[in-house]
Amino acid sequence: MKLEILKVPSFWKTEMRQKYYQLQEDNSKLVVLFPGKNYPCDKPILHFAGTSAIQSGYDLMVLE
Repeated sequence: MKLEILKVPSFWKTEMRQKYYQLQEDNSKLVVLFPGKNYPCDKPILHFAGTSAIQSGYDLMVLE
């Protein structure tokens, strides 16, 4: 598994940093976790959803 930090420019002239966990180079399955207001992706529900996705063979992108 490879972890990349993707730097994406935003509309508000800031740089957003997204975590991308890549299981294989040729994987065509992706799960994207969207955090909520006052509920980041490292809280239990989204953390376990991401862990389950990786265990099921999906790449994972975590939006911050």
